[in-house]
Amino acid sequence: MADVIPFNKSSITNSVLSSAHQILSKNCSFSGGGRLYSLAQKMAMRISSHIPFFVTSATSALEMIFLLVSQKDLFRREVILPSYTFSSCANAILRAGLKPVFVDIGLNGCVDFHRLEQKITDQTLAVMAVEYCGIDCVDRKFFKKLQATGIYTIIDAAQSVGSAHWMQSDLWDCTDFVAFSFHDTKN
Repeated sequence: MADVIPFNKSSITNSVLSSAHQILSKNCSFSGGGRLYSLAQKMAMRISSHIPFFVTSATSALEMIFLLVSQKDLFRREVILPSYTFSSCANAILRAGLKPVFVDIGLNGCVDFHRLEQKITDQTLAVMAVEYCGIDCVDRKFFKKLQATGIYTIIDAAQSVGSAHWMQSDLWDCTDFVAFSFHDTKN
């Protein structure tokens, strides 16, 4: 069998192993206490006044978001998202019993907001933008306009942890939900 080039290779240092041992030996890794609580407070101070909620993955976060918003309005069932995205985005929408509506992307690889606006109907429940490679993908004025009409704004920012644009408070004011990922293949 030929050698296979790995998709990624995690950098596991002695300090990472020591931290993992410390967390697991205290048996508090899944309770939301300890280091997770401390991390949540640090993130809230750095990027927003909102306290983040941690789940196992950005996919899990998207699934929770869509299950939540699907219960808020039983008549509007469409979620607009970029056609260039991850299958987990559309699958989270489908899992919640909603209908994905795909829109083209712009030159930056993110959703084309002019084309997105043309897709909005009275059935639109939410609009999701997906940040590819940490590129700021949000038209803040457009998102605020959507929120004013009762359309949820969701950002899949899985590849954007630590991006400079997430330090800007105007971004937090124009979106209802954000999903980050701390997977080691992300930025």
